[in-house]
Amino acid sequence: MEMKKILVEEGYIVRSNDWVSKAKSLYSVQQQIRELEKLESKLTDEFKQLSECKLSCGGGFKFFSVTRRGSIDYKSIPQLKKIDLEKYRKSDVVCWKLSYIGK
Repeated sequence: MEMKKILVEEGYIVRSNDWVSKAKSLYSVQQQIRELEKLESKLTDEFKQLSECKLSCGGGFKFFSVTRRGSIDYKSIPQLKKIDLEKYRKSDVVCWKLSYIGK
């Protein structure tokens, strides 16, 4: 079984061909998602123009907007400058990311 070596900050981690194969598959899917997100944005812009940015229905479809409240910029609140907000921070969230580092 051929093994691949990947340089990381802590040193080398040896991974199997199965790992590399799964990494390639995941990376490919991530690239497809990025391309689909670009296409989605383009089509949404075109659809907004066709709908004249108004609530629209046709052919069993409904096109509408949803407005979410903006996030609060806590750093811009003078009263909070002297307060340590870290003690109010929730637990860390761990996310995994695959990036292509080349051959």
